[in-house]
Amino acid sequence: MMTKQEEIMHLMALKGNKRGDTYFNQFFSKDDIEQMMENIKDDFAIEMGCSFTEKAEVLEKKLHEEQKAHDQDMLDFVEDLIVTEARGGNSLNVAMAKIGMDNTIKIKHKNKIPLSEEELDYLVSKLD
Repeated sequence: MMTKQEEIMHLMALKGNKRGDTYFNQFFSKDDIEQMMENIKDDFAIEMGCSFTEKAEVLEKKLHEEQKAHDQDMLDFVEDLIVTEARGGNSLNVAMAKIGMDNTIKIKHKNKIPLSEEELDYLVSKLD
């Protein structure tokens, strides 16, 4: 088992003399390492008060927000498909508007679905 002082000495060695001269201090800032040493002295969780935990929390929140936005986007898309189909429209047009002509053609080709005249014209226009 390592003593508090030994842990602090290891952190001091990992801190290095300047930013980036150890792999450890390329990720953890000088302030973070000093905070870790203080946390060890005070018997607190080593990451408490460190900026890398704040960065992780910000990134987790951003990811959660992006996931919510993606989920809502998917719900809106499915709603558009259902409503269009229920009103006698062509849900493929809704899908094409969402994913674009290139992706529509790729999906049709992958699934051996014949291309429409419009899609063939589009491909021919790309040859120019």
